Amino acid sequence: MGDQIRRHRRRRIGRGWQVGRAHSSLWASLHVHYRKDGQAVNNQGTEGGVRMSRKFLASCGLALVLGLSGACKEATEPPIIGAVQGTVTVEGTGLDGVTVSLTGGASATATTSGGGNYSFPNLEAGSYTVTISGFPQDVTFAQTSGGTTVATHGRAQVIDFGGDYIRTASVNGTVSVNDMGIAGVSVSLTGTESGSGTTGADGTFNISNLRMGSYTVTISGYEEPRYVFDPTSQQVSPGLGQAVTADFTGMIGEIPFTVRIENMSMPKAFTFSGMLATPLGETMDDMAPGMSYGFNFDATPGMSISFAAGLMGSEGMFFAPDGMGIALWNDDGTQVTGDVTDQVMLWQMGDNVTAAMGDDMPEVSDVVMVTLESIGPASFHLNILNVTEEVKGEQMMMLTPGVAVVHSAPDPLFTAGMPDRGAGLAALARRGMAEGLAAALGAHTGITGVLGPGPYASHTGSGVLFMPGTPASAGLEAYAETGDPTMLAGEVTPEDGIHQMGAFFVPAGGMEPGPLLPSMAYEFTVMGRPGDMLTFATGFAQANDLFYAPGPDGIALFPDGARPFSGDVTDMLTLWDAGTELNERPGSGLNQVLRQAMPDMGTPEMEMVDERKVCFVYPDITNAMDFIKVTITAN
Repeated sequence: MGDQIRRHRRRRIGRGWQVGRAHSSLWASLHVHYRKDGQAVNNQGTEGGVRMSRKFLASCGLALVLGLSGACKEATEPPIIGAVQGTVTVEGTGLDGVTVSLTGGASATATTSGGGNYSFPNLEAGSYTVTISGFPQDVTFAQTSGGTTVATHGRAQVIDFGGDYIRTASVNGTVSVNDMGIAGVSVSLTGTESGSGTTGADGTFNISNLRMGSYTVTISGYEEPRYVFDPTSQQVSPGLGQAVTADFTGMIGEIPFTVRIENMSMPKAFTFSGMLATPLGETMDDMAPGMSYGFNFDATPGMSISFAAGLMGSEGMFFAPDGMGIALWNDDGTQVTGDVTDQVMLWQMGDNVTAAMGDDMPEVSDVVMVTLESIGPASFHLNILNVTEEVKGEQMMMLTPGVAVVHSAPDPLFTAGMPDRGAGLAALARRGMAEGLAAALGAHTGITGVLGPGPYASHTGSGVLFMPGTPASAGLEAYAETGDPTMLAGEVTPEDGIHQMGAFFVPAGGMEPGPLLPSMAYEFTVMGRPGDMLTFATGFAQANDLFYAPGPDGIALFPDGARPFSGDVTDMLTLWDAGTELNERPGSGLNQVLRQAMPDMGTPEMEMVDERKVCFVYPDITNAMDFIKVTITAN
């Protein structure tokens, strides 16, 4: 039995029971065995001892039962231990620093970290509530608490919280220069988060749906150097639901202006033309024997004169030189003068214009004498004299009114062997009516406009290039008489308030410096800023010392002080006379810019700078399409 008890004891201990030392001693003191006769004896071998052992056994049995009962109570299943954990996020990003409180089966507090994580370990079984607090005021959560139950040993219950930012803040403002809103400026926000916008037509911007926080507002993309802003960034800190203002006020910087000077004149085929209407000193139209037609004109080397005068009663005959006309200048540069009748022919108007042929045709020299006379360095007088004699009883040979024209290209009136052009020559030859042909020639007669290079400047002073009523400077004289602006530009000093100075020489699209012919243009770019004026000059190359320019103050590039000017400024120009050289007739003077053999060969004038003299007819610039057009474009 003792062995059984010991085996039982060992088995129970092996199953986890805990037996105390008292119980061990008890079992150790109980050694019972049986004799062969079946009498139980104690370990001393006495029966009395057995009887005492039985009593003792009874008491020990009770102790054994109590001991085993206590051991069973200590060996029940272990308690359930779990955890509660989770993550606090805002728009998918972990939010650290949030306070997390646990209530229920136990109480505890934690703070999110490591990407918004929290954990409450070692929790006994029970119901728990997790509550978050202390998160930023611009964050909102659908719920800020959640419950769970710890019921499984070793398992962590998860409660996550996901929130969103409250975006009710905004940043607005205006980007302006001199109270003028600037459109199309880029506005960017950096800081708590990013945002961007663009100014509207009035220069305003508004960037909304922002979180509260600190931002840097930066502008860019405006026209530089036209506008200058300092600073280009501002710091703002809108609160929850608050709109803050960030205005940017700049100033006009320098901007480029393109100036275009166009030669609007039409090329003229003839420099002079007119009608031979009335014989000199007479009142009648037709030219009888002894009478003459006269015509004064100017012509430069290389030019010729042609005329046509009808032979009365001839049914279509007229006197004229051939298509080349009568040359007015000799090869040595002297004027042709004297009798030039041998260059005149009698022509017949038929299906074609041909030389009159036949034995009955009069000799030209028997009817007319044509002479040229010099009346000035480049001036001539043409005289056509009827040299026939009046014979009593015979019909007089008379000439009818005609026309004369100065030209450089051949065939100004007709082409031999070709039909009449229908411009009025047939009426002249057949009916003595020259008005139509004279009008046709007049439409193509005049000065071919030629402009020259010039200086330009943006400035704040007055009289940068010249001052009316004062003598021309050496630079202005050289410019007006030669068209070279180099010396004049060199005379300008910083005291004149110069912003930029330069000169233009090459026509647009060209490669070399040169004059500006019809349909051509000069272009230059000048930098300007508020307060700047524009001054420039372009030479009138068909004269001695004339030039086109605005007044001494120039043209305002920012008329209202803020907005740059663009437009046609032709009506702001004046044709100025430098007063340094006596003027010759425009387009024909030998000492003019286009024709002078060398500078400073004309007659000195010693006058003041003033508007052009009225002794000659000059192009009228009040109608831009007649001669010159100047436009300014702010870029």
